[in-house]
Amino acid sequence: MNSKGQPTTLSEIEALDKNTLTPTDVAAYLRVNPYSINCACKAGTLPWAYQMGSNTIIPREAFVRYHKYGSAVRDVGYKPEAD
Repeated sequence: MNSKGQPTTLSEIEALDKNTLTPTDVAAYLRVNPYSINCACKAGTLPWAYQMGSNTIIPREAFVRYHKYGSAVRDVGYKPEAD
């Protein structure tokens, strides 16, 4: 955690005791301003965040999964049927 109590590593973000994160929660890890996260979310460029009204919602599991494995979506084992 930094001097403001914000997580600076992915491990610290994983350990947070909440299911949704705020732009402030992830800004120190990403080394950007929380406002930049809000703007990027509004533009639709963040696969791990979405807008609900004027709020930016970041599901913790999606954020961690994206930054660990490159995808915010969990592989549910879908396999199309063979023809």
